[in-house]
Amino acid sequence: MGYYFSVKEISKNKRKIIYILGTLSVMVTVLGTYYLSKNTGTLNGTLWGYGNINTTMITSSVFFVFQI
Repeated sequence: MGYYFSVKEISKNKRKIIYILGTLSVMVTVLGTYYLSKNTGTLNGTLWGYGNINTTMITSSVFFVFQI
């Protein structure tokens, strides 16, 4: 996905949407992990998988922050 973003021009408005979705994904991941862990009594890493959409949105927004 990093290669795709590096060769494809992304408009400023789409970048803003990606930043917003990345921020929301961080909040969902943190709050969801807290909720799931509280219910099970142990750390629940369900939302931290590499293939999850929230993790993908977080990494995409971080990529754009550091892209030159």
